[in-house]
Amino acid sequence: MSLLCSASTQKPVRQAVKGASNNVEVYMDIQKILDDNDLVVMEAAIVESLRRSGEVTLHPRLENALLIYNETGKRALCNLYRRYIDIARNYAIPMAICTPTWRANRERISEAHIIDDLNSDAVNFLKHIRKKWGDWSANIFVGGLIGCKNDCYKPHAGLSIHDANTFHSWQINQLAGAGVDFLLGATLPAVPEATGIALAIAVWLLLLSLSSYEVSLRIMVISEFNRAPVFSPVNASPSHCWRSRHDSGP
Repeated sequence: MSLLCSASTQKPVRQAVKGASNNVEVYMDIQKILDDNDLVVMEAAIVESLRRSGEVTLHPRLENALLIYNETGKRALCNLYRRYIDIARNYAIPMAICTPTWRANRERISEAHIIDDLNSDAVNFLKHIRKKWGDWSANIFVGGLIGCKNDCYKPHAGLSIHDANTFHSWQINQLAGAGVDFLLGATLPAVPEATGIALAIAVWLLLLSLSSYEVSLRIMVISEFNRAPVFSPVNASPSHCWRSRHDSGP
């Protein structure tokens, strides 16, 4: 299952506006993009595409996260993102890309003895890619990607709500602080861990609201098996989904 969180604050979020000028910053709540568009193109299986490409070597604990620090890795990532963005642009559909941080939690970063600000660097890497698209970059949204702690295919290995809240808070703060447009918890093994992630995000937004920002939060969990909303703890509705709002198929 996946957890999608979008937040609107007085601090503006990028708006998808076709033909927007590079010299004018246009912003809006990404939730409105989901409401106003039947389709939003999103990347898929970035890690597996890289694994099978033969072009790069993935880190045993951090997967593709460290590729942003070498030319071969950056080129491979850019090529994958570009293919998806090309499709979105050709069909005039907003595009969401996510940081290569699915395994970049504090525990794994510490175990790998990485001293770089990995999550923030990943956000900046995607923002740099976005800028290359000129006027059309206003249609590209950068998401912060969060993964589970353990094996994503073993529900019993999922964290409890409390443990997930504690474990994932650090990475959420890193990604959100770097200025992502949304946060996505992907390929999660069970609802309790997804719930803990949602609560950690809610806490971060509460702290933001105490800093003179008006904040609204919408959260939903989507089952990757039937692509239907299975859990929506805060102000969410079934229409807030990446797929067509009018497609009721499986």
